[in-house]
Amino acid sequence: MNPMSQVQISLIVPIYQSKAALHSCLDSLKNQDFQERYEILLVPFGSTDGSEEVCEEYARSYPDLFRVYPSEKNYGVSASRNVGLLLSRGKYVAFVDSDDELSPNFLSFLYAKAEKSMADIVSCGFYMYGPTKHLQWARIRSKTTGRKALSRFLSFRGLNLRAYCWGRLYRRDFLLREKIRFPSELGLYEDWVFFVRCLMKADRVEFYRKPLYHYCQRTPSLTHSRKDFAASFTEALKRILREVSAEDPSYFLSLPLLSVSVKAHLYWACKETEASFRERYSVRKKELESVWKEERKNAKERL
Repeated sequence: MNPMSQVQISLIVPIYQSKAALHSCLDSLKNQDFQERYEILLVPFGSTDGSEEVCEEYARSYPDLFRVYPSEKNYGVSASRNVGLLLSRGKYVAFVDSDDELSPNFLSFLYAKAEKSMADIVSCGFYMYGPTKHLQWARIRSKTTGRKALSRFLSFRGLNLRAYCWGRLYRRDFLLREKIRFPSELGLYEDWVFFVRCLMKADRVEFYRKPLYHYCQRTPSLTHSRKDFAASFTEALKRILREVSAEDPSYFLSLPLLSVSVKAHLYWACKETEASFRERYSVRKKELESVWKEERKNAKERL
């Protein structure tokens, strides 16, 4: 890696109470086989477990690679990612959760694909490690437009397409030009909104099966320390419906009604959140169906 060359990729890592896993994460970031220059932006916010000290340790040891932007106040993961994006210098950006890890060829593989195709977003597959050490990987390979991918995401086949922000390389000028940011007011499912915003604007997206991202569901984690999955999912999906309807009414009307994949995730969210989850699932499903119908009406009126 030539330290004097232009930064090609910026890795953005929001960090909160993740000291136990942080060394493994940061080691996987610094040990990439990528031959071009890249940077790692660490954004610790409000941690009290010594995470910020770990970040400073890496910045001192590898000053040409790590940059730290700490905050004493907990502004949340979305605001931290947005800060990282604005401070980044790379041609591309990638978001990494602080308890996850990257395969050594994560950057080199996605960079080669992005440079060849000039895609706005390039994604790889992933491994998932949960309490039962479950292992899986992306089940699709596709080169398409963002809106075709979104239609697939919102259809039954959307079960094969994940809405996480990680595991992808984004063209930085695309995100800045289109003013795509994470919604800071959402504590969960903010990456769903971000992902949909990306797909609504992207001319070309590519998905590859090759699993290079290691998603580790440790307990407690940034996501799973929160409890109200059902309410958060409902609010995020309502926002998605309203934004897509306002952005392109004709496209919105072509999308399927709440699909099996969306309902399945809502069911899971209710089960994780509430004891009487079957009753709550019915209530929240009706709430989403009401918003869907309302936005279909609004979309027709806009045409």
